[in-house]
Amino acid sequence: MNALRRFTSLCILRVSLPVCLLALISPCFAVENVREGTSLGFVPASASFYSAVFDTSDTYGAFFRSRAFAKLRALPEVQKGIAAIRQQFESGDLAQVREFFEQPENKELAATLLDAVSHEIFVFGDDRHGKWIGTLGRLSNELNLARMQADANGDDPDEAVAKAILNLIEQDQDLQHVPATVFGFRVKDTGAVEKQIDRLEGLLTALIAQEPRLEGRLTRETIGKGKYLTLRLDGSLVPWDEALDDLDLDEESAEKLIEKLKGLKFTVHLGLFDQYLVLAAGEDDRQLRTLGDGPFLADHARMQPLQKHFSKQVQSVGFANDQFLQDIAGVEKRMHQMRDMVKAGLAQAPLPPDISEDLGKDLDLFFEQVISLQPKLGAVAAVSYGVERGFETMTYNWADHKTIDSSQPLTLTQHVGGNPIGFYVTRKRPSAEEQAFMQLWSGKLVGYVDRLATTFLNPAQAEFYGKAKEKLLPLLARANTANKELLAPGFADNQHAIVFDAQLESRQWHMSMPKSETKLPLPELSFVCGVADAAKVQAAGVEYFSILQDTVTAISELAPEKVPPYTLPEPKKRDFGTDGAVYYYMVPPFIGLDPSLAPNVGLSQSTFVCSLVPLATQRLMKQTPLQYAGVNEAAADRPLAAMWQFHTDRFIEVVRPWVRYGFQIAEQDGAVDKELAAHVHTVLDVIACVKLASGNAFVEDDALVSQSRIEFEDVAP
Repeated sequence: MNALRRFTSLCILRVSLPVCLLALISPCFAVENVREGTSLGFVPASASFYSAVFDTSDTYGAFFRSRAFAKLRALPEVQKGIAAIRQQFESGDLAQVREFFEQPENKELAATLLDAVSHEIFVFGDDRHGKWIGTLGRLSNELNLARMQADANGDDPDEAVAKAILNLIEQDQDLQHVPATVFGFRVKDTGAVEKQIDRLEGLLTALIAQEPRLEGRLTRETIGKGKYLTLRLDGSLVPWDEALDDLDLDEESAEKLIEKLKGLKFTVHLGLFDQYLVLAAGEDDRQLRTLGDGPFLADHARMQPLQKHFSKQVQSVGFANDQFLQDIAGVEKRMHQMRDMVKAGLAQAPLPPDISEDLGKDLDLFFEQVISLQPKLGAVAAVSYGVERGFETMTYNWADHKTIDSSQPLTLTQHVGGNPIGFYVTRKRPSAEEQAFMQLWSGKLVGYVDRLATTFLNPAQAEFYGKAKEKLLPLLARANTANKELLAPGFADNQHAIVFDAQLESRQWHMSMPKSETKLPLPELSFVCGVADAAKVQAAGVEYFSILQDTVTAISELAPEKVPPYTLPEPKKRDFGTDGAVYYYMVPPFIGLDPSLAPNVGLSQSTFVCSLVPLATQRLMKQTPLQYAGVNEAAADRPLAAMWQFHTDRFIEVVRPWVRYGFQIAEQDGAVDKELAAHVHTVLDVIACVKLASGNAFVEDDALVSQSRIEFEDVAP
């Protein structure tokens, strides 16, 4: 039990500390001039990505001053952990660390490091990052494909994998160049930074003197407008013969790979640029040469929408250009990899040549069409700023959003129950291209099934297949017609919602559960759709039920000895007048569920609801004014593409009775740990500091804009 308590306490800290840190950010600070007074004023516009956080000392200070942190710190297990760390610093394994930082020069080092992380921290990278990340992300598929092809051809899989790595490096020129990354830390005392860099230079010089191959690689340089301590390394320093021994490459391939690896260059720079301690790594110094010279990232066209927010209490800024995101996603390359893997698998299947040839051609067509249907990624820019009781984030996304519809207000927000724990509502345009794609390939799939059946089935099986096709294909055609003529126009409103609530309570949700001392709220997840034509939706439901009954009858006629005739029971119906009707099936009593649970759907003139709780469906069909909260208070009647709210504190109050119930059962089993229970409830208190997450999305000019807010409140005194 002690081990369980320690493990749980560790989990508690890992969950609650980040929550506290975010939850208790004080919005009492502001960057006076984001454009000129931060790294945005000198980072080059060529950066493929950029991220910066400001006034970090105020953020961490607010956290450590909070009552939530004090409550966590007071936990017995946390106190024991603190005492153990102190003991280690005094006389244990960490005593050497304590002695190191007790030395005057190292006290200065600690102060300098603290200064470096107390004001502004930024990072940006060049255009090679996206290509590296994308290629490494596809590496696993590439190696799996090499194995599959080797197995199919009877070759050595390990050798095939090694050659695939070599081919990847040879073909992808970007992998032969290390991407450049620049980290920056704003400091107040540049003199102290210079002093510590001098110390580091002395230490490295002493170490390099012991390794002749490193001679001349450590230098002091002025690069652009900064001064740096530079260490230049390359692949010739690595014993590649030993490192690659396990790859089982032939001599020629090994020599090619080693030649490529020896050509890799890696340079590290540490120094000062203006008021910033800069750490840069990459193939060369090209990112440092352009610092402060312009054009600047702040002047990038995609950063301009952020400018109107820079007068606020800015906490962070982020940016990623379109090429960076497209390179990471690598949609075309990933799809081609998947196509080649499928082809490699089919090559091992005993297919007739004509089918194999047609499949190969159709696979090419299929994956090219999938690629064409993928939305093209665009640049993303975001800014976060402090507001009362939390912070807001504005995100601008220039990806292809042709299926996003923000032309009118989201009326479905009036059918989420008024004030649920959480909901997400959206409206999207149907894609004619996707519908045509589905129709084309469903037809091709049926065609291939037919050809394969004709090829591989014996006469008796072929006869059965013919009868099954004769009975079932017309039913499939009926379903397709119902989709096209009834369902699609019935749901042409194109609004959809997910709603989470917990209004139903019981002491025993299943007969196998011990009765709870208190009522347990049931998490309710409901799906809601806007209805344009209720009559067509209802007709579609009737048609689907008829198709399902005819399918059961057809299967029974095909195999009467295995599937006896069966008539599907019709759902029960409860009419609520103008609020619609609920159609449901009662759960058989032997299953043991609470009778208030029943799979159901509800239909009104404007709404379709699906849930496991009929009362929830009834509640959502009824039009109820939404209690707009957070950032949505100012967006009630605006045209939107999406809106969401989630009350974290209320969600915790749903979880808390179940936690108590768990400890109640443990107590009945004689295994309760009251200290562990106190720890868990403390974590719930801390997480509940996050009161509300709210947001909405809309199209502005050619960008999809998301506005979100997180609201917090410290634990009660």
